[in-house]
Amino acid sequence: MLQPGVSRRAFLERLGIGCAGALLMKAVPSRAGANLAVSRPRAPSGGLQITEDGVIYGGAFIATSIDDGGLWILRNLASALEHGGFYCGLDGWMPYRDFDEQSVAIEDGSINFRARLPGTETWLNQQVRVEGDSVAVVVRLEGKIDAKHIGWASFALSLPLELFAGHRYECDNRPGQYPRKRPTNNVLADDFSKFLACADDLTYGYLFESDSSSMSLYDGREWGDNSYQFDIGVPLDGSPVSFRLTPPEDPGPIPPAVRFSRVGYVPAGRKIAVLEIDWRDSWPGLDVAVERKDGTSTTTVVTGRFKPALEEYWRQFAVFDFSSVAEPGMYRIVSAVGKAPWFRIDDDIFRGLWRLTLDSFLPFEMCHISVDLGDGKRAHRACHLDDGIQAQPHSVHPDGFISYESDAGPGPGKAIPADTGGWHDAGDYDLNVSAQAFVTHTLALAWDEFAPARDVSSIDLTTRSVAIGEPNGRPDLVEQIEWGARWLLSMQQSDGRVYVGVVEQADVYGRDELPEKITDNVVGTGDEREVYVDLHSDVQLKFAAAMSAASRAVSVVDPVLGSRCLSAAKKAWDYFASHTEVYRDTVYFYPGAKGREQMIMAAAAELYLSEPDDRYLSAISRFKKYLLHLPTQWPWPTATAPYSFWYAAPFLARLHGKLSPGDLKDAVHAALSRAVDSLRSRFALRPFPVRPWEIGDWGNNGELLGYVFDAYWLSKVFPARMPFADALGCAYWLFGLHPVNDFTFVFGTGLPEPTYMYSGVLHVRFGGKPASVPGAVVPGISSYSRGYLLDYRDRPQEYRNGEACIYDAAVFLFVMLALESFGR
Repeated sequence: MLQPGVSRRAFLERLGIGCAGALLMKAVPSRAGANLAVSRPRAPSGGLQITEDGVIYGGAFIATSIDDGGLWILRNLASALEHGGFYCGLDGWMPYRDFDEQSVAIEDGSINFRARLPGTETWLNQQVRVEGDSVAVVVRLEGKIDAKHIGWASFALSLPLELFAGHRYECDNRPGQYPRKRPTNNVLADDFSKFLACADDLTYGYLFESDSSSMSLYDGREWGDNSYQFDIGVPLDGSPVSFRLTPPEDPGPIPPAVRFSRVGYVPAGRKIAVLEIDWRDSWPGLDVAVERKDGTSTTTVVTGRFKPALEEYWRQFAVFDFSSVAEPGMYRIVSAVGKAPWFRIDDDIFRGLWRLTLDSFLPFEMCHISVDLGDGKRAHRACHLDDGIQAQPHSVHPDGFISYESDAGPGPGKAIPADTGGWHDAGDYDLNVSAQAFVTHTLALAWDEFAPARDVSSIDLTTRSVAIGEPNGRPDLVEQIEWGARWLLSMQQSDGRVYVGVVEQADVYGRDELPEKITDNVVGTGDEREVYVDLHSDVQLKFAAAMSAASRAVSVVDPVLGSRCLSAAKKAWDYFASHTEVYRDTVYFYPGAKGREQMIMAAAAELYLSEPDDRYLSAISRFKKYLLHLPTQWPWPTATAPYSFWYAAPFLARLHGKLSPGDLKDAVHAALSRAVDSLRSRFALRPFPVRPWEIGDWGNNGELLGYVFDAYWLSKVFPARMPFADALGCAYWLFGLHPVNDFTFVFGTGLPEPTYMYSGVLHVRFGGKPASVPGAVVPGISSYSRGYLLDYRDRPQEYRNGEACIYDAAVFLFVMLALESFGR
């Protein structure tokens, strides 16, 4: 994942599983830990309010958390002032998440943050509170303060160039103008106590007033930031600094909109459209009709009213159900908002969409090989041909790789050949077993179920090139599975132990270079990527499951390689079974994760499906009591995802039909029944099939795809209780039936989609200019707290958050194949 360059101002980094924002109240666990659907009172006119999860709001103004203690300011749900928080001279910058001994309390209308600066005896105390129409902030350093070590400290915010360039500002009532071009001197103003952020558009006229003349304004391009930087100095003598932020003039409510599935709807299942209005607004009228296109004329086929379904402090929603309309054809929704664009009702609305991923995105992301999608820019040469060398023990890498005792492999600094196979993960180029195994496994199941014979490209191992548009008589999907399997094989020792993955050395990680430029591609020169070899039991099990599934697909084109894959899977399992289990932090495995039993059963089930051996059933039988009470809540795995322990339900659903009647089958049946109940509860949520904390997460589109994936398998065991049609709402979400905008969250469909996609290669080729690859799935992001919803900000300074990940693409391919076959 992306590691931004270090500068005085810290851009957000991906956290944990890829959430670019953190919940302000640390007592509430991330993901599905607690019920965050708190009461949200409407703000009275003339005052700000604070919610129970620490979001300050009123009118068009929202101030919400970033990195546990910071602030991000929104104007009508659009980013306005960004990356607000404490920074200092420790290593150039100091984001909140790197503090030690953090505590956050939200009480009595204030947010109190306290933490220790790492490596020091200095404590930061920060209070943010509502005072009438303003937000008051007090920042203070306490304890033993080593001013020479800390260097400087400030509370700072970024003002995006695209919003403020060319506009006027005022510092102590003295006017100035934000330069459009980078100036020679980046200090725009200094030593003032009152700052009006915009003087010629007062809807951006954020007013800062301080009791100290320690304010400064810089041009952030000096440090590589695409913004201006507003600082309030924090004294290093222990005295506090305080300031007030008063929101600007209210630009008025956001216009109402009707959200619907742009790709259309299948005849079966529920069909809804959602009327969305600003929380301050009144319904424009709830009457609605569905019209059908008949040649050159239109016919009204159903009328009704939107029914209010949800009211939050940031939006109101009303739902219109037109499930009764099932005849294939072209339709549109007509309401007080206007006439929406036409959409189709047809069984084949999803037909062929999986080809976008198979033909373009998967080849584009391949490592160790050259690929060109045809324009010379969405391309890279064969890369990382010098992979790799063993990492040094007891070292920590920025992207979650942690080297422990390193008691395997040839030894630190020694060569470990890993120069074939695998995929980049869009934003960066490292490969880890968890993600690579997840992709390989998901693609293998797509072959098991649907076996698409599509062959439009070819992979040449001799020339290390992908020939787009040149078939070679081998199914493209199988070739991609083979590509994943080849790299995974390189991560296994002869005794069955599986390594963690390979990543650039820390001093070059995140460099804005094409992948073939990160190393010199020559073995033995010292710049090779590092292989982390530490033992992680979940990595062993993921490898075993993925390679077992891959063996079945790969055997279609290469029986010898297929046999190697199955042998490797069994060796990984045997190593796991014969060694002490080890679970500790590493890339894609995170603190607080539970579900060891599910991961063991998942691997055993997959192995049994490839080679029926009672020892695998015996491994599952150990958990019969666990299965009878399968946990269906966080932090146990509750849906298919690439991180930590994998969700066992889809594995057990495939195993279920292979089991003989008896206690084990009964226990598996009970577990699947509980899984169905959990998934049905998600699908029952309205107006959208997600919980509040899932909506605001980075990567929520991947989560919704995972729900469809799970529903496919569970519907095979419980077709009446879990009809696959119930999952359609999650699929429609990807194609426009979601709040805030009408984007289709996959590139290349021809429907409205974001302008920006982030990829390491695209970033080098196009910079911050619009670019994308067909078949890439927009993650769906919120870089703020989970206290409100925002899916995707299609803006230049935000596009790095639009990192289209390889694992989401793999699930998308499977889901589109499943939906293509739905009803047939």
